[in-house]
Amino acid sequence: MGMNSGFIGIDQRHSRNGMVGLDKMYLQCRIGEWASFDPLSQTGLLAWYDASNIASIGKDGSNNVSTWASGTATANTASELASGTKSVFSTDHISFINGITDCLTLGTRITTARTVFMVVKHATGTSSNYEFLLADTSNYDWHGTTGTHIFDAGYSASNIQSGTAYVNGTSVGSPLNLTKSTAYQILCIEPAGDVTVGQITGDRGNTTARTWNGSYREIMVCDQLYDAGVRDQFIGYLRNKWSI
Repeated sequence: MGMNSGFIGIDQRHSRNGMVGLDKMYLQCRIGEWASFDPLSQTGLLAWYDASNIASIGKDGSNNVSTWASGTATANTASELASGTKSVFSTDHISFINGITDCLTLGTRITTARTVFMVVKHATGTSSNYEFLLADTSNYDWHGTTGTHIFDAGYSASNIQSGTAYVNGTSVGSPLNLTKSTAYQILCIEPAGDVTVGQITGDRGNTTARTWNGSYREIMVCDQLYDAGVRDQFIGYLRNKWSI
């Protein structure tokens, strides 16, 4: 091995060790930053549903959910649309069963959604029905699809299809690339323009089909498109909170 080759090897080793130390310091700083981040400090947060806040969930003695209150300054409680089989609360999440569970309807429809953060998982990773993550009482911007993907390429809103999505902070390009995961994941969906959120799952008030077969821990709906720094703070806050 020549002198130059040996020098490069030593230099790389020291650089690696130094970078490991710097990475740890950086991560520690970011964890502290994420832990202290308050989503309400950012403009545009219109609805915030957090299943870890048990007081925000209206439920009976069997944990059947009737309401889910928003933690934002402007009240926007989501309520069961009809009587019948309800979603169920358990420890830190609310679960729905496709085709069986009632959806939850927002008290005030949000017609200007530009960023949505969610902590969610699917029960099986695939579906034979058009399951909606979010929905509305009159349109189908969030139209789901069968199989392993989340959004339908033919029926979901063009603003959804042309937008950008992130999974646990990593860009996956178009939201059409999002897939149903059986492990909790943090989704960030940035539509290319305004879309409407009027329901948590379901389809245009449909309570007998097209509900998401899975669980929700947290949902934030915003009317702002944030820069990368603020988006990372939201995602980091959720990653730190839910250990994802």
